[in-house]
Amino acid sequence: MACTKEGNISSKKHNCFKILGENCTTEKLSTMDAFDHLKILELVGITLHYRIAWMNQVPETAKEVEFIETVIVRNRGMANGRIFPTVEEAKRWLQGKENE
Repeated sequence: MACTKEGNISSKKHNCFKILGENCTTEKLSTMDAFDHLKILELVGITLHYRIAWMNQVPETAKEVEFIETVIVRNRGMANGRIFPTVEEAKRWLQGKENE
């Protein structure tokens, strides 16, 4: 997923605030990468109004992706998001059907 200001404007125009992202990165992420994600979200205008489901495709980077979730969602409260093991679970959560 490419984060851009144009994408944010488009989502507001179409009243679409649900994002499904997939991690395919095989490179290890540093602690600073997690904090860089904070800057990116702020730059493109992602707020708590958005619901972001993230699916990690690469088990080798799971700990780093979970750390980013901790920094952005739990510690800073900058985004309404979660990491999921499957696309199906992520889609259910985005649709508000996680208990079905």
